[in-house]
Amino acid sequence: QLLEHISEYDDNLMEKYLEEKEITELEIISAIRTGVIKHQFIPVLCGSSLRNKGVQLLLDAINDYLPSPLDVPPAVGTEVDSEKEILVHADPSNPFSALAFKVQIDKYVGKLIYIRVYSGSIKRGDSIVNQSTGKKERVSRVLQVHSNKKKDIFDLEAGDIAAIVGPKNIKTGDTLTTGELNLLLAPITFPDSVISIAIEPKTKADKDNLDISLKKLEEEDPTFRVSQHKDTGQTLISGMGDLHLEIIIDRLKREFNVHANVGTPQVAYRESIINKVITNGEFIREMNGKGHYAIVKLKLSPLELDELKPGEKNRFINSIDPEVIPKEFWKAIQSSSLNACLDGPLMSNPIERVRIELIGGEFNEVDSNETAFSIASSIAVNNGLRKAKAVIMEPIMLVSIISPEDFVGEIIGDINAKRGRIEHIRNVNQKQEITAHIPMSELFGYSTRLRSISQGRADYTTEYLKHEKTPANIQEKILKKVRGF
Repeated sequence: QLLEHISEYDDNLMEKYLEEKEITELEIISAIRTGVIKHQFIPVLCGSSLRNKGVQLLLDAINDYLPSPLDVPPAVGTEVDSEKEILVHADPSNPFSALAFKVQIDKYVGKLIYIRVYSGSIKRGDSIVNQSTGKKERVSRVLQVHSNKKKDIFDLEAGDIAAIVGPKNIKTGDTLTTGELNLLLAPITFPDSVISIAIEPKTKADKDNLDISLKKLEEEDPTFRVSQHKDTGQTLISGMGDLHLEIIIDRLKREFNVHANVGTPQVAYRESIINKVITNGEFIREMNGKGHYAIVKLKLSPLELDELKPGEKNRFINSIDPEVIPKEFWKAIQSSSLNACLDGPLMSNPIERVRIELIGGEFNEVDSNETAFSIASSIAVNNGLRKAKAVIMEPIMLVSIISPEDFVGEIIGDINAKRGRIEHIRNVNQKQEITAHIPMSELFGYSTRLRSISQGRADYTTEYLKHEKTPANIQEKILKKVRGF
């Protein structure tokens, strides 16, 4: 049956199969590969990485069946500062472009940046441009990585995957070129963190080590974030759930020998606005004998989630001419306006889904500078956020519960009590699968609750879905809990 099925993808194999001639292993592999590339055939292999069973077979299957860069259409990138699409062909003679897909901190080598080369070539000692930030850096080493072994190599070509050493300011998802291409490859989008806990060093000796270790872990893991609470000064670590943060704390102890005290988990809220406002910010003063002059006029308005691109939190629109404010100050205004959204007026949480439009302003040919416009923009955004009626957004989780039919009614009742919304219920292997959207704040201790309802026979999984505005009564409770009044 297997030969009959795969022979549909290879005429020579079909002919041999019908004539009952001997079929070689290479012919079978070639036919399977053709089916896989056409998305009509999915090889399934069994094994256990923990016991090192089937790993070699899996690696051989990847080599034999999966498409090379030449078997798939060229990658699509966009031109920096425009939406124009650029096709990136896997050709070593083309200009160099690559995507950084992983960052790892190695205690012997330092910062390892894993890249996939989409076009062109690069060699040890070359300079590269991080198109995501515009910064130029030098590649001091190129390493071929096999498990825990690293081998120095001289160069990389289109289609290669390897690690580079040298650049300090490259993050996961950044596009790298040699400067010939002004190109951004499709970025990797990461879900927002949904849970936070306060962390502090156990001893004074641990304090500096804790800060350094958290910074290294944040560089490695794009879904892990470290921040300082504006009011309490506490260090907060945020991640995708209890288990994620438990692993981080365990790694601090095991890999970095840092011991820390941690608080109870808290939901990672966001803030947004519901009203449109026009706001002004001005910075006119003399500092250290130098004048500073900048006036900025902004329009803030709320956005819906589907109006934003994947990974986009807020949007900045420039609607002025260079006669109003010269072009050299535009970037400072945009950067400062978006950075001001990191500190919301209600709980100092990041503000999201806001459209910031630059609609006016004033400058002085002698005293205007980037610093003045940065400060004026920040003042304008902060004033506007306070006037635009801020609201709290809470993380909503996609919860999938598989349970025997006897307990479905009680589980649904419990979901409704947790402000959950049932999406669908379907039969799965003589059990019922319930899919629901439930606020993260209602899921603390849910595994114990579900075991209690189902006599230990139901199981569930959760996945971050989105942030959603909280009802007014819930927002009041959250603010009362945070502020204490």
